[in-house]
Amino acid sequence: MAHLQLVNGSYRVRIVVPTALRAVIGKESLVKSLGTGNRSQAGRLALPYIAEFKSRIAEAANTANYRLKAWRPADRGRQYRYHNNVKPHRHFNATDLEPTSNEWFTPPKVFDALQVEFDMDPASPGRDAVPWIPAKKHLTKADDGLTTPWEGFVWLNPPYGLRNGMQKWIDRFVEHGNGVILLPGYTYTLWFQNFVTKVDGILFPLFKLHFINPDQEKQKSNCTMSNCLAAIGEKGRTALRHAVASGFGKLFGLTTR
Repeated sequence: MAHLQLVNGSYRVRIVVPTALRAVIGKESLVKSLGTGNRSQAGRLALPYIAEFKSRIAEAANTANYRLKAWRPADRGRQYRYHNNVKPHRHFNATDLEPTSNEWFTPPKVFDALQVEFDMDPASPGRDAVPWIPAKKHLTKADDGLTTPWEGFVWLNPPYGLRNGMQKWIDRFVEHGNGVILLPGYTYTLWFQNFVTKVDGILFPLFKLHFINPDQEKQKSNCTMSNCLAAIGEKGRTALRHAVASGFGKLFGLTTR
């Protein structure tokens, strides 16, 4: 049995936790001493612990939207789909790693291209921090934009990374159904593939955006990932058409609404 290990004359069952899930589970591996040096007996005793450990890891994977590859047969219809961009090692495009900063403000050129005014920015660092964002009302962390009612036409630049709560913001945006959202353009992720079927249009910029970090000096370039703007509602579609007309990006309409 692959998960059995003989240590000092006694068997134990050990399953290594995928690197990307260790922060969720809080351990690098799940281990249980079986108290016997008899391999056959240890094999029988290990079965419920193996099932328990795999269940814990599967639950953590579901929480983090991470695809486990080792314990289920390949699904041909899903072989190219990945739950998110969680990677087992640090990667320059990984938005879900713990050190990733949430404080990246949308640059003014995005709003210059959209040419609209928003009723609300529910994930704002504050009007004073981003005076160029044309929103009548700004909700900060203190206001808790996930629970405070949203009003009218919204602009949303949520915290990037599913571990940082991005999926909750996406779900809230879809539920609200009126606005423009800025997201990573990770077309290979399951969250992205599910999301794009629920919007009225999506725009991919023709260049990488230069985000603004209040704790860093201005740099020539600071974004290695792709981004996109998605809209729900007539005002959002209008905003994306303005951006296309200004040469900001390419628009793809996903619905006939």
